[in-house]
Amino acid sequence: MTEVLPPGDRGGFETAIICALRLEADAVEASFDKFWDDDGDPYGRAPGDTNAYTTGVIGGRNVVLAFMPGMGKGSAASVAASIRSSFGGIKLALLIGVCAGVPNDSDGEHQVLLGDVVISKGVVQYDFGRQVDGGFKRKTDVEESLGRPSQEIRSSVARLETARSRKRLQDKTLNYLTVLIEKTKLQYPGATEDKLYKATYGHMHHDLSSCTACSRCEEEDVSACDIALESSCSELKCDENMLVRRGRLDRAMDEIHQGETAEQNPVVHYGLVASGDAVMKSGKHRDRIAAERKVIAFEMEGAGVWDNLACIVIKGVCDYGDSHKNKAWQGYASATAAACIKAFLSEWPTTSQFQILTKGHWHVPFGRNEKFVGRDAHLKELMTKLHPQNYEDDCNRVAVAGLGGIGKTQIALEAAFRIQAKYPYQSVFWVPAIDTTSFERAYREIGQKLRIARINDDKADVKSLMFYNRGSEGNGSVASLALAEYLPFSRKGSILFTTRNHKVAVRYAEVNVITVREMNEGEALQLLQASLIDGSLRGEQGIRTKLLDLLTHLPLAIKQAAAFMNANMTPVSAYLEIYESEDLPDQLSTDFEDQGRYRDGKNPIATTWLVSFRQIKDRDKLAADYLYFMSCIAQQDIPHSLLPNNPLLKQTEAIGTLKAYAFITQREAQHSYYMHRLVRIVVQNWLKVRNDLHMWAGKTLTHIANVFPWPQHETRDVWTVYLPHAQSILDYRNYCSDQEGAQGKLLDLMHHQVLKLREKVLGKKQVDTLSSMAGLGLALAEQGKHEAAERMDRQTLQLRKEVLGEEHSSTLDTMSNLVTMLCTQGKYWEAENMFQQLVKSQEKVLGKEHPHTLSGMGNFATQFSRQGRSKEAEIMFQQILKAQEKVLGKEYLDTLATMHNLGLELSNQSRHEEAEKMHQQTLELREKVLGKEHPKTLSSMNGLGKALSDQGRHEEAEKMHQQSLKLREKVLGMKHPDTVTSMYYLGILKLNEKVLGKSLKLREKVLGKEHPDTISSMNGLGKALSNQGRHEETEKMHQESLKLREKVLGKEHPDTLSSMNGLRAALFDQGRHEEAEKIYQQ
Repeated sequence: MTEVLPPGDRGGFETAIICALRLEADAVEASFDKFWDDDGDPYGRAPGDTNAYTTGVIGGRNVVLAFMPGMGKGSAASVAASIRSSFGGIKLALLIGVCAGVPNDSDGEHQVLLGDVVISKGVVQYDFGRQVDGGFKRKTDVEESLGRPSQEIRSSVARLETARSRKRLQDKTLNYLTVLIEKTKLQYPGATEDKLYKATYGHMHHDLSSCTACSRCEEEDVSACDIALESSCSELKCDENMLVRRGRLDRAMDEIHQGETAEQNPVVHYGLVASGDAVMKSGKHRDRIAAERKVIAFEMEGAGVWDNLACIVIKGVCDYGDSHKNKAWQGYASATAAACIKAFLSEWPTTSQFQILTKGHWHVPFGRNEKFVGRDAHLKELMTKLHPQNYEDDCNRVAVAGLGGIGKTQIALEAAFRIQAKYPYQSVFWVPAIDTTSFERAYREIGQKLRIARINDDKADVKSLMFYNRGSEGNGSVASLALAEYLPFSRKGSILFTTRNHKVAVRYAEVNVITVREMNEGEALQLLQASLIDGSLRGEQGIRTKLLDLLTHLPLAIKQAAAFMNANMTPVSAYLEIYESEDLPDQLSTDFEDQGRYRDGKNPIATTWLVSFRQIKDRDKLAADYLYFMSCIAQQDIPHSLLPNNPLLKQTEAIGTLKAYAFITQREAQHSYYMHRLVRIVVQNWLKVRNDLHMWAGKTLTHIANVFPWPQHETRDVWTVYLPHAQSILDYRNYCSDQEGAQGKLLDLMHHQVLKLREKVLGKKQVDTLSSMAGLGLALAEQGKHEAAERMDRQTLQLRKEVLGEEHSSTLDTMSNLVTMLCTQGKYWEAENMFQQLVKSQEKVLGKEHPHTLSGMGNFATQFSRQGRSKEAEIMFQQILKAQEKVLGKEYLDTLATMHNLGLELSNQSRHEEAEKMHQQTLELREKVLGKEHPKTLSSMNGLGKALSDQGRHEEAEKMHQQSLKLREKVLGMKHPDTVTSMYYLGILKLNEKVLGKSLKLREKVLGKEHPDTISSMNGLGKALSNQGRHEETEKMHQESLKLREKVLGKEHPDTLSSMNGLRAALFDQGRHEEAEKIYQQ
């Protein structure tokens, strides 16, 4: 969404929003994209206007929000009149808030549920009329009732009612609602709280002998007593057998129970809205008026606004207008209405210049090159081709092609600034496409500016998210054909490519290819003169011309030569002598794909670099070292924090030297640097010539390995920036072409690359190489690749024993990791001997209370638990917890892990209340220490859900597991073992065959068929089948789970006995009692 400009005065506002309740206004304010009055009210109000206003932007439109002092059409009329006096340009008033919905007999989406949204096609004042004998007579004459909406409102609402527009509006509403709920913490009350009683069933004391007033309700059309009206349905014990069954609600509840969704999505309804001063609290009156006037909702302010401003009512349904109403749905209904208004405004036609003229986004990482000269013909052609109106039926694509160093990037950059100046309301996005990582990072930054949903999710495929939300202008460079699949498409935008490959240019831009060649003599002279800071350095034109001929009029070479002359105050004539005398090693030009352009055989870029570098390495060793370091990592986005530490003054001077000689460029408004590809090649070739590449690769690798954070949720912002540089260290030019772009795969690749190069540079048994092996094992485990992690841990353990010794702390750490992997895969018996050896060694080397010793004991206790030795495990966990609280403190991560495991152990012993207390305490501490979305916090949430389920508190447990599943899908991904665990618990809670079957398939794929968790899913599915009376299938499922558990866990393990009992029950249910009895005796 673009950033709308503020109106010059109050007359520039076309849209007013009116809210009667504070909670309604709160929801609307949370939907604002920007406020114009954050620093004070810039617009004021007209004399005599007593309204309070907020001004800002919603849905790409300037709006003014007015707050009503109270409910009812009188207050609404007063507020609307004051709006007209202060904001004379208002063309549309939107009345936002909550209303009472009218139930209907529809069984599809037209059925009204709580939380849905109503958009008015007209307003009916239902309490306008005369009280006569026999009752109240409403006036329906045109002269005495509210008129029809304006033609503009009628036609625009009619457009929104079409199937295509209705779907788009509802999809946008749902997206905005998701963001709004996260911001306001308003919660969906739950489908089970959506209760509609029969219209004739009153909300009263149903024990009629206890209340005289309520007893008359049965015989007379009168209200219940005040006490009853203030009481809830549960307090009055309203009979739920009188509830009306509704197909849409039943389907929604089924989807929620099956884990397919967390809540009922709101539907937008269009129709007449009834307005009056009285709150509708009678099902019988509601239905009578709805039948007479064909209305779909009741509210209290529309009739008051109508005569003053063209008005549309947009309100969320919070009750059904009967005596059973309560306030539980008001907050959520306010949020759905606020989300709908944002979607509505983005679809509503506008005529105001303040709505049309919006300042575009600017996402270009470089400042303007003030020394840019020439290239007029190229720029004129480029500006003409880039205009999207030239290709109204397709996305406009233009390519700038040419050799390296020819100036393609500078031409594209100048074009970007000219577009911004000429078309300030268009957006420009710059996307480097050197590799998947740089491409994805740029897309993520753009997505954050555009507020694309889920763009910040750890596991989000950023390229796909941006692709499906595409529709903006862009320019950049494309190097990978695979990445071209994710280019944006918009008939209103253009894409500019820069590429050295002419075939790529033709493939993606067809005839719109601009080929850039060397500058002509005049342009080259202009660039040299503009680049020299002192005119006295220029010398005679003949000397300048000769130098430029040697530099082949190449912009990058001219820039480097001028940088040297500026830094040393060297005139052109003196520089020419140095250049001609420079003996350029042939190897410095290796890997330049465009050697044919150098007429005298001397590479001008390599030569100008060498002239400057010889001086740098003698005068500023740190600058030279930084240049070597940068040549071994990715050329784009080199963060300052990644550079090896040195005293600040020396570091500043070194970076200043490299910038002064035009070897690197600082990214605009960022603490990062860019090195031109050809400069990088020359530096690498220089290191090869001197046989120093091997050494600098090792130095760079060691430094990056030391500063690279382990891949944790909390450090994502750091390691995603460092990742391309860690990848680049293995192969300087072979960038990743991974089409999926998943962060886990890139992380895995990075660890493999670092390990491979360390083996090559340092040797397989070197300490740092072994650290990389251990890191790779942890990375594989983090991604749920347990078998691969086990293999890596075994190799690392064997080598660390050889190199460091069996009792070295690093060797014991690896042993601990291996034991954990064995237990995770259910290889308990193999792990036990290693456990004993580990704990014994840790106590000897580190001491009994050392954190690593306690961690090893914790793994040992977990081993007992998995063998069914629950009491022994509990005692050990209690001992460990006591020591950890003493040594580490209650909020230390290892302490919290022990608390979590102790809670699970208490559950295993059916001590459910104690388990609940322990999990609740752990959850609160983990939320405090790690945050609500950390994977460990979600594990505590799952543990608490299980403890609640074990106590029969299924609704609370279901809510907890649904929340855990939703967050784990967001943070870890759908196929992560922890996510599948949440799915399993949700399925076992309701014995849901579909959910349990899905968890079984995923566990078989991710963990393997013999993993204990996989067998648990198999056993759970057997229970679900038994619950449906499908006893033969149940028998088969339990036979298979029993066979696997006997093999993996042993015949006496509690889980094995559980499978045996399941099989016995299945046989008994089929009448095969003798076989069942035989199993029971076993």
